[in-house]
Amino acid sequence: MSDLDNLEKEIEELETKEKRLIQELENFRNGSIGLGPRGDFDSSAQNDVSYALAEETSISRTPLKPRQLELPEIPPDVPEDVYVLMTQKAVELRMFDDEIADIMSTDILRSPSKRLHLLNKTSKSKLSGNVASENVLRMFGISAFPLVDPSDLIDNETPVKAAENVIGLRLEVFNERQRVFEKPHYIILRRNPKNQAWSIFKHTVPVFINIHGMFTKMGNGGPITEQEDIYIFTRDVYTSLTETCRRRCLLEDLVEASVISSLTMDAACTIVTFSIACGLHLKLQLRNLEVYACSLNGTRQQESLITGPLAELRHKLATFH
Repeated sequence: MSDLDNLEKEIEELETKEKRLIQELENFRNGSIGLGPRGDFDSSAQNDVSYALAEETSISRTPLKPRQLELPEIPPDVPEDVYVLMTQKAVELRMFDDEIADIMSTDILRSPSKRLHLLNKTSKSKLSGNVASENVLRMFGISAFPLVDPSDLIDNETPVKAAENVIGLRLEVFNERQRVFEKPHYIILRRNPKNQAWSIFKHTVPVFINIHGMFTKMGNGGPITEQEDIYIFTRDVYTSLTETCRRRCLLEDLVEASVISSLTMDAACTIVTFSIACGLHLKLQLRNLEVYACSLNGTRQQESLITGPLAELRHKLATFH
């Protein structure tokens, strides 16, 4: 007899025993338990039913205790990002499908070492392909990604439903002078399920860019509910970040070419001061990619010679030599 036949036989025996126990349990509840085939007292049946009743009683009367999260021993000098991973609650388990949630482990969400070990086991070629695909999409400068707020999961929202109310926007500016992408900026938008209006939840955009004013302007003071408005808002913020980077690169190019010296500028690169070889000290006010105001040695003489496109500043400064 094969192993498969043995397993099928064991399954049939277990099913038969289950049916017998259910029937004897019903008889016991009806007061007819304890009699064997000839009317004798069946002690084995009583033992089986008593055990079944004991199990049922213990399951129904024993209160369920909440699962306690056993935190690992945390060294005092652990970095903040590692500390957050090691101490966060395992609410992320609910993001898995119900059919596989019981067999999925959330240790990798709290343990950097286990996550690194899992990554080492992953096919490097597959991982490289995924990274390359993501990089291609991010080269355009503006990308979006889904997010799930853990508080929505606590409120018994499904992961798919919760992801509809939060969206993450990633803005990456390419520095043409250094030939690298600068540190990305993020904007997280959250939607009010009552009126479907989007609002800015969190962001890392520099404070000199008034993104709240830009966002309000998109809706003309009213709620923003359309995806097209979100795209236009994101494009405007990205343009402001790009222009700031571009202004800084143009001025640093002039310093490298020894056209100007003693360069100082604010974070937004809109107020700029520098000196040129002939001894003049200039203060410029920039807007977008243009010089719209200028003072030479504290006066506004010859201002018209400097104002205009920032890209032409090098040629205009050459007239003062």
